[in-house]
Amino acid sequence: MTESRERVVGRRGYGLLCLALALLLAALPVGASVVRLPDSSGSVFAAEVLRYLPSENVGDYYSRLSNVLGPPQEGGRSANVPLALGTCGFVDVRMETPFSNGPGPDLRVYECGSAWGGVNEPFTVRVSSDGVVWTNTTSWARMNDAGKPYTSIELGDLAGPFLYVRVRGEGGGASPEGPEIIAIEALHPVTEPTQD
Repeated sequence: MTESRERVVGRRGYGLLCLALALLLAALPVGASVVRLPDSSGSVFAAEVLRYLPSENVGDYYSRLSNVLGPPQEGGRSANVPLALGTCGFVDVRMETPFSNGPGPDLRVYECGSAWGGVNEPFTVRVSSDGVVWTNTTSWARMNDAGKPYTSIELGDLAGPFLYVRVRGEGGGASPEGPEIIAIEALHPVTEPTQD
């Protein structure tokens, strides 16, 4: 008789656990875990990978060069396979068109950080007009903006135009894959003057 009583109590306990979980999920606001991407109309994205040198701890799945090209997709990490840099690796990309300094942020680097279920990892960003001489955009390592799947980069005193962006892992992060880059966006593309 003891055995059947334990089964009944076990079933009740399981039922109460399921009920508590259902009530908890019902109390969450709809879309609470969804991170919306910013409007990217008028922006340009990475179009070609020039150089990619990951750290030795990056597997094949995270080292496909096409992973960093074009805009990010809605849906977070499940919809975007990142390009992992490793703790001190880097990637150099050519943007679709040249870009320059403008009002507010000038670049967004999308990294698979905490907003998308990953870990925010430190990295630096450099820009170049020729793909040979590189200039730091900041003197410190960056991580994603609070609650966002990207880091906003301002070019400060750098005018441009620039065509190339380098993102480099700066170590010290929690993941051996280092920064996992999803996309690189330039917010102020240079438009060619029209010929009359």
